[in-house]
Amino acid sequence: MGIFERWKRRRSVTGDTSGLDAEERFRSLFENSVTGLAIHTVILDEAGDPVDYVFDEVNPAFARLTGINPERILGRRATEVLPHVVDEEMIRDFGLAAIEGETLRFRRYSKGFDRHFDYTVFPWESGRFVVSFADVTDEVRHELEHLRLARAIEQLGEIVVITDPAGVIEYVNPAFERITGHARDDAIGSTPRMLKSGEHGEEFYVDLWDTITRGETWTGTLLNRRKDGSLYRQEALISPVRDTEGRIVNFVNVARDVTRLFDLEEQLRQSQKLEAVGSFTGGIAHDLNNILSVITANADLLVQSLREVDENLLVSATDIRNASGRATTMIKQLLGFSRKASLDRRPTLLTTLIGDLSSMVSRLLPETIDVRISAAARVPPVLADPVAVEQMVMNLVTNARDAMPAGGILQLEVGTGTRTEAELAGHPAARGGRYVWISVTDTGPGIDEHTRSRLFEPFFTTKDPGRGTGLGLAVTYGLMQQHEGFVEVESRPGHGARMSLWFPGIAADVAEHVTGDEAAPAPAGSGQTVLIVEDEVSLRRTARRVLERYGYRVLVAANGAEALEIVRTHGDRLSLIISDIVMPGMGGAELLAALREEGHALPVVFTSGHSREAGGSVPEIPADHPFLPKPWNLDDLLRVVRRALEDDDGVGPSSALQSSG
Repeated sequence: MGIFERWKRRRSVTGDTSGLDAEERFRSLFENSVTGLAIHTVILDEAGDPVDYVFDEVNPAFARLTGINPERILGRRATEVLPHVVDEEMIRDFGLAAIEGETLRFRRYSKGFDRHFDYTVFPWESGRFVVSFADVTDEVRHELEHLRLARAIEQLGEIVVITDPAGVIEYVNPAFERITGHARDDAIGSTPRMLKSGEHGEEFYVDLWDTITRGETWTGTLLNRRKDGSLYRQEALISPVRDTEGRIVNFVNVARDVTRLFDLEEQLRQSQKLEAVGSFTGGIAHDLNNILSVITANADLLVQSLREVDENLLVSATDIRNASGRATTMIKQLLGFSRKASLDRRPTLLTTLIGDLSSMVSRLLPETIDVRISAAARVPPVLADPVAVEQMVMNLVTNARDAMPAGGILQLEVGTGTRTEAELAGHPAARGGRYVWISVTDTGPGIDEHTRSRLFEPFFTTKDPGRGTGLGLAVTYGLMQQHEGFVEVESRPGHGARMSLWFPGIAADVAEHVTGDEAAPAPAGSGQTVLIVEDEVSLRRTARRVLERYGYRVLVAANGAEALEIVRTHGDRLSLIISDIVMPGMGGAELLAALREEGHALPVVFTSGHSREAGGSVPEIPADHPFLPKPWNLDDLLRVVRRALEDDDGVGPSSALQSSG
């Protein structure tokens, strides 16, 4: 018999029916409650501490929630019938309600049932208490899922922003703070307009807003502005969030910072553009260099011949020579795009070089520009082509000058620094380590993001027509790649610009051999016989004229086969062979192989309109032989001939001729 039946019977016997209606109502509540209810009697030990409790009454919800048949537990001890559920902590907590009359509420995981329950324990009669409990397992699991989701969003590397339907920010994760520089407290209550860069037109944002308010997902790339004013690029996915009735209650923006990836892609595209121009130029460079060699050398001869004859003609000849020199420089610049121009890299002190350039820089700049030159102490040498470095620095100085038409300050500095491999990810030619840099800083209007993205494109210029070729920075980019370094641009609108050339450091043993300027032009010959092998008639004739004028005897051949026959016939007279590499039939490399196979040890100088690094279909130029790159001038030709004869070290008839002279 349950406790309610006993109460009812007792009141019926005594005739006390005053509480029957209340008891019936409580009984109905007890029986029909959706929460589990159990009435217990506490069992105390001799010290008065709770050690167990007895099941007096349970409701149907108890059986439904626990799966236990009430008949199995009523009137029995909890530790006896539920040993896998009841523990000392539960007995103690439940007993407090019966002993001290306290109402307790707590949530506990039951290992025996593998469920989470919310408990309410309150006193009943003396020595008794009631336990009300509800299964909250699903709720707890949902809470844990939400907690895991919240933690994941908090630790996500991507930006997460949640706004209300009006676009007011309600939540940002730590990645937002890290990438944008804005604190969470500053962002919440504001709108994403705080990130606008001004690089997108109004129609861009109208389209975005129309898309998400229609309930669709918007994906795209945004160029936003950080708190410090710098720009960053992000790939964003903005989606509406709906409630159970389908109404939009939030928008969530998940965005990835792709600034670095975009920069790498731009670097790749830039390299491909430069490579395309360089490849085109390399294809025509051979013919152009042949033509320029003829023009330059003949102009040199005219200048030499007209010094004492006709001053007007001398000026004309000098103009021709200077024009051919400028054309030669332009060809080398274009070849530099694809690393097809040869560099004379040697240990060079950039501090000395900049010091030597200071007067040239001062002459180039107007008086309205204040020039400031400084260098760090003990700057080590780098492996560089001094002429190329001068060209690059003057390119940067010229750009800085043009950025300050009304005057300003130009700072030219030399210093050292270290870069890691990670920092150089966008510069494929560079490696981590110690660097020496040259920087040119101006106080001009600065460079916007669009212009920065195109700075190194060949023929791109912001100058007025006729004032710039658009080659200066493109050439600088290519030359720095050949130096295994990189160009760094730091600028934003309204804050001037700083461009730096970073050259990798060199080993101490290499640094000891810092070289000076090129030697003076070589002296004339003394009757040595030189065989010129060249398929271009005008160039062959020009080389012959130069060498004969300066004391050499000359034989000529139009290709390698003709040259081989001349060597077989006149080998005892020859002191040196100057051979083009690319010729119809037998080229220069094949000629050398044939000569060595027949036992001829004559020194050979190779010449070509292609550089040693040309590659592709161009035959490789033997590295252990002197090389005369085209276009060459009079001094270039005489110098390489003299060096080759001196390096011959007495082999061949050149030695005898020199001793007899």
